[in-house]
Amino acid sequence: MKNLLMLLLVMLLLVFLTGCPDISSHSEDNPSQNEVKYYTLAVDCQQGSGTGAVLINPLPGDKGYEEGTVVTLTAQPEQGSSFLSWSGVTTSLGDVATVTMDSDKSVECTFVPGTTYSLSLISDLPGGATFSESSLSYHLENESVIVFVYPSQYYSFHSWSDGNTDNPRTIVMDSDKTLTVNLDCTLPEWTVIAHFAIDNNIDYDFEKEVGIMADYLGTLEEVKALDSDDNINIIVYMDGCQTYDGYESPYDDGYYVLTGGAFKDDRLVAVDEVNSGSLGETEDMLKWVVNNYPGQHYLYSIFNHGGGFDDLNSSGTYGDRGIGFDDSDNDSLSHKELGQAVAYLKSLIGRNVDLFYPYACLMGGVEMAYEVRNSADYILFSEEVFPAEKWSYEALEEIIDNPSIDGETLGSAFCDSAYDYFNNTTWRDFTLSLVDLSEIDALVESLDDLALAAIADINSDSSVAAAYNSASSFTLSMDTNYYHDILSYMNALTAEGSISAEVKNRANGVIANLNNAVAAFSENNYSDAGGISILNYQWYYKNYPSSLYEDILQFGQDTSWADFQDLIASFKVEIAPDDYETDHDPEGYSLAMAKTLTVGTTPQHHSFHENDPYDVVKGYLEGGKGYMVTIGDSDDRPDIAPLASPDLVFFDSYGNYLGYSSRSLLFTCPTSGIYYIIIDNYYEQETCYTLSCAEYDFSSDSYEPDDTIADATPIGTGETQNHTIHDSDDVDYLSFTTTEGEDYTISIPDEGYEVADMYLFDADNLSSNIGYGYEGENINLSDADGGTYYIKVECYDVGKYSVSLNTGTFYSEKSLSRRERHAARLQWDLEL
Repeated sequence: MKNLLMLLLVMLLLVFLTGCPDISSHSEDNPSQNEVKYYTLAVDCQQGSGTGAVLINPLPGDKGYEEGTVVTLTAQPEQGSSFLSWSGVTTSLGDVATVTMDSDKSVECTFVPGTTYSLSLISDLPGGATFSESSLSYHLENESVIVFVYPSQYYSFHSWSDGNTDNPRTIVMDSDKTLTVNLDCTLPEWTVIAHFAIDNNIDYDFEKEVGIMADYLGTLEEVKALDSDDNINIIVYMDGCQTYDGYESPYDDGYYVLTGGAFKDDRLVAVDEVNSGSLGETEDMLKWVVNNYPGQHYLYSIFNHGGGFDDLNSSGTYGDRGIGFDDSDNDSLSHKELGQAVAYLKSLIGRNVDLFYPYACLMGGVEMAYEVRNSADYILFSEEVFPAEKWSYEALEEIIDNPSIDGETLGSAFCDSAYDYFNNTTWRDFTLSLVDLSEIDALVESLDDLALAAIADINSDSSVAAAYNSASSFTLSMDTNYYHDILSYMNALTAEGSISAEVKNRANGVIANLNNAVAAFSENNYSDAGGISILNYQWYYKNYPSSLYEDILQFGQDTSWADFQDLIASFKVEIAPDDYETDHDPEGYSLAMAKTLTVGTTPQHHSFHENDPYDVVKGYLEGGKGYMVTIGDSDDRPDIAPLASPDLVFFDSYGNYLGYSSRSLLFTCPTSGIYYIIIDNYYEQETCYTLSCAEYDFSSDSYEPDDTIADATPIGTGETQNHTIHDSDDVDYLSFTTTEGEDYTISIPDEGYEVADMYLFDADNLSSNIGYGYEGENINLSDADGGTYYIKVECYDVGKYSVSLNTGTFYSEKSLSRRERHAARLQWDLEL
């Protein structure tokens, strides 16, 4: 080894002492097809009147250079000389060049006497321009160099960094010079990609009944119509439902480039059948958009039903979670696939996507943010069930007023727009968060730290595990009972006496990082939420499989969160079967196993234990009478959560389906006989509950007839009226007269049954409602025009309700729509 090193040093020394050698070796004549090829490299340093040598790395072997070898050449001028230029090289950057040996090569290196100066040329937009000179070159002292700037596609020359506006320009080389060319980008400021994955009941149900998509697409066309300076490309990737029970979708599959006119006329590429659950097809669409309609900024939005991460799609199985549900192809996009799609878009544009917006329910988890953290700057999403109403992409108008708007400002505008609509127009429960993805790694690290500390805290102590489970029961649940708001959970942990100080300290660290990550947050009825959810078990709800959580989610793989959840779950106390077992068939629904429920007797005590999907009861009912079947919370096990959202499904003695409701089922019995009720354990929850049946009076109220606008019952300001929906076809109309400029609130209080939907109409537009709400919510009418308005009430089932009309000023501040407001509330929570 010492001898070999000495030989190499001697060879390098000879290069310096003797100038540039002719490094030669003959190529093999007529090599066979599989024989390795070798080539020669000759370096000539005698082209100028200066002197110097070239350092060569690597040196050739006995046969020369093997084909494909990359040789690096470094010019070494002697004292009194300067390097000037290369010729015959593959690449060069000043005095360093490379040669790729794919043939015999001859290189010339020019040295000149005296001084040369370097000229470095840079574009302010990488890849935005090329120059007549190489990006780094050397020139004789006082030489005049003419430089041409050649802007790339979508760019134009503006000026030089020294203020010169000539192209070409002459540069006198009296020193080393570095010049930057400033370019103007001719691309539109924004490319908006809206993927409407409505090959499901969004098309054949929502669109058919209330025209949601027509409104969304109309909004996008209106935005484009306002875009007189062409600052926005709006591309719609449409996947409509082509066939469903005779329904014909008004939307053909394909790629649409909006013009501000009629949507149907804007389709550029027809597709026979789009599979919205296909990652490959999604990537093909993204590539087509970037190749044909590039922009300086990108918003990528996918609209569909959403179910969070709870799906099996990454392993090829269609589940009931994810996004991009496609009924025709029985497919959907998982979190993993969404992450891959956004990463692919980043690879196409060469930088992060400015704003990613999965416009769907339950997508607002740290798991989703973690999947796309390295591919987008911001994500906009909802923790909760996001209201699908006639609010959509109105915030894009912000680009019209401020074309160079950034992703954070645009995302905040969406939060403000949602607040204005859902709080001041329809008064719906919702959350919408804008998350700075550069802060997600810090948040995830703090969550992992908390998980590890909690594992150590619990160890083998069941009472401590119970404290963590108790904290979960006091945490905001986001529809699915194991998606919990992070802020709410951290606050619940700090309130539990049996949890260690170390874990509480780390919980406060999570809150601080959550504050940094959530850039904007709008909500209604979620004032305790922080804007991002996470998987969090409760003992008696379905536990999401940790193996799957770790398999399909990067967050699950990179943290100990699933181990923490599994440890808590391992201490769960089992719920015993009740006295009415067996009252279900594990193979499927069966009325034959029903147990008797008697009208008017003491409530029965039931339980849902392990693998208990439903219970079924039966009872004799008299024709013409009204009845109410009610599920109540059980006192048998106060340590467990109430039964969540059970469905009561109603059948006659022949097994004919008659209807359903949630928690309370009200109906008028058509004929005397035996009837059946199935209590569906939708969330596969382990819990106890009570069940009772009582007679109920469904006689019509004193306001009838009020089934049409013409017969609407007047209601006055400050008045509350009690009404009845007395049969399945009954609807009620009310009317009220407004004072111009006044604000009004119409409300139906939550009285324990899910019965009433209410719609608001004005006298000028009786065919389309201007407001919507349901039991427990308000419809707010701001700045009335002084005319007559109408309220329509319809119900899922027969039942009683009350309705009130009041005046007042609405709270109109945009709640927590900026990072500062969000930080202030989080700090207040910490102080508590």
